[in-house]
Amino acid sequence: DNFSVIFSGYDGSDSYMNFGLSYRKLQNMDREINYSDSYFDAQGDERWRDYNNHLENRLSSLDLNLSANFSDMLYLGWTVGFQFGKTNSNGFLYDFYPAGLRPGIADAEDIEAVDFGTDGVSRGWNMAFGMILRPVTPLRLGVAVKTPTYFKENLIYQDDVYAFDGQAKGVGADNEIDYKFISPWSIDLSAGITVAQTAIGIEYE
Repeated sequence: DNFSVIFSGYDGSDSYMNFGLSYRKLQNMDREINYSDSYFDAQGDERWRDYNNHLENRLSSLDLNLSANFSDMLYLGWTVGFQFGKTNSNGFLYDFYPAGLRPGIADAEDIEAVDFGTDGVSRGWNMAFGMILRPVTPLRLGVAVKTPTYFKENLIYQDDVYAFDGQAKGVGADNEIDYKFISPWSIDLSAGITVAQTAIGIEYE
């Protein structure tokens, strides 16, 4: 679920730069939900209900990275990430009346059904900056700053309603809605020291 490649500019000197490219699958929540039940309505008649829904929800990220090393004392890094999402859901819900039990429909079985579907795409981006400083060999000081993730999703959905032996009762029009999401900024501070064979570190986010 991920792939990375790094191009190193190392030429044997104390200072050099690397370039990286990576693809990551951040989320995959594909699932199928089905259930059936029977119950009695307000008139005491037994009814059956079936529900089926297929859900697809995937999110991936493409990241570009630059990093540099200056004499093994100062390390710098910068990453920009682009997120791509896909959302799709479709299913149906129907209620079933046996023949003769529904008022006004004495000689026919009656099905009331709703078909529903949602289709959407999402896009986002973020950045991160990092620095590690080693003023002396045993001591390491670090700081990283992450921008918010700016995320936008467009959804199109439609519900179709049927009744009376499957004849169309009403067909819904496409509806469209946009969502926007912005996560918080974050900063990460860290420090570490190595004494003989023992390493001690602390981090605060």
